[in-house]
Amino acid sequence: SQKKETLLGGPNLKDWVGKPLQSELNEFFGAPVFVENDAALVGLGEAMRGGGRGFGIVAYVTVSTGVGGAKIVNGTIDPRSVGFEPGHEIIDIDKTLVPDASGTTLESYISGAGLMNRTGKKPKEITDPKVWDDLAHILAYGLNNVAVFWSPDVIVLGGSMITGEPAISIEKTEEYLKEVLKIYPEIPKIRKAELGDLGGLHGALEYLRQQVI
Repeated sequence: SQKKETLLGGPNLKDWVGKPLQSELNEFFGAPVFVENDAALVGLGEAMRGGGRGFGIVAYVTVSTGVGGAKIVNGTIDPRSVGFEPGHEIIDIDKTLVPDASGTTLESYISGAGLMNRTGKKPKEITDPKVWDDLAHILAYGLNNVAVFWSPDVIVLGGSMITGEPAISIEKTEEYLKEVLKIYPEIPKIRKAELGDLGGLHGALEYLRQQVI
């Protein structure tokens, strides 16, 4: 059966919202075109060939300009009704945790755009270790929610706020998660993304292989 086309949506390219990009590309190229979320494809790539390889259930979370992610199960992107949006989980309903944040979501607290909005500086310009330690602490709360909702074997963290310099420490995040996540006997494995800018390409190749076979 043919999949129903998903109309585009998102806050960054407002002129694209509701546009049937897939069908238009199909017509333009005269060949089947598949459209998938970028974070989901990177997550698939990391699950197959990067930080999540060897694990059955992989939660991928990218912390960059925004916060995104996806759940990968046995080498495939998990089905979803609309889309995965871990960055939009509400961390603090009344902004008592970070009063000067632009919102109450994980993305507004730890993303590069959220940090720049609060400080007026690009993340790479911020050298205060306390700032980065606080980000690791908040990220741990977000990963607690990822763990209890998705129950992954491993959480792979990627994006410039994780892999750049300076960056949110994986080790500190893991320490804080151990303090926060008490419902399970142990926390999921935490791994850093390994594929860099090629993660999406690896994921796209695997996704295409799955569609064709």
